[in-house]
Amino acid sequence: MSGDFQAPKGVSEYFPPRSGIFEKVVRKLEQVSLAANYHLIELPVVVALSLSVPREQQA
Repeated sequence: MSGDFQAPKGVSEYFPPRSGIFEKVVRKLEQVSLAANYHLIELPVVVALSLSVPREQQA
């Protein structure tokens, strides 16, 4: 992967130890949401082909 890639504006990445705090927040939000009868919705993940296939294989 090239070194010039940057995440889109507003996208955060969570690595330890910050990821532990993020997981606690997600679990709490899940508890509150389920108690209010909201349920999980999984959204699709779209990855640019240029990030997953080496350039020499793109044709």
